[in-house]
Amino acid sequence: MALTAASTVTISQELEGKILRYFHVEKWPVGTIARQLGIHHGAVDRVLSQAGLPKLERPHRASLLDLKSAVLERQGDAIRFHPTLLALAAHYRFEPRPVAVARGNEKGRVERAIRYVREGFFAARTWRDLDDLNAQADAWCRGQAADRPVPRTAH
Repeated sequence: MALTAASTVTISQELEGKILRYFHVEKWPVGTIARQLGIHHGAVDRVLSQAGLPKLERPHRASLLDLKSAVLERQGDAIRFHPTLLALAAHYRFEPRPVAVARGNEKGRVERAIRYVREGFFAARTWRDLDDLNAQADAWCRGQAADRPVPRTAH
């Protein structure tokens, strides 16, 4: 059966009860409830809205390298972020999520981009001062770097 814009999907009272219990009693976020129950987060939002609760905004996630400037301490899964990073994340409404240690498959794209800049821009380049370096970087970004083919993702 294909769903149209006018179609509605009903959720059982038992499922509604689980959603409300997980939200109120267990204090689970919407995304966790949706994953646990195998339903779309929009369905969870709808149930909470019908119960008179305002729609909660989910934070965007930003993957970070496990930089010493961002992650002050890591003990197992527990991570202590730098307070300035947390303030930045709160201001721009994103959730910092560091890449796991020794997981190259999670950070390869970032590492390749850094290598591209290091080898393509900084290699054997000279500059007088910061203004000169910024002008050269701007010209490089608009020229050679802008012509670089961008890999397609499998999303």
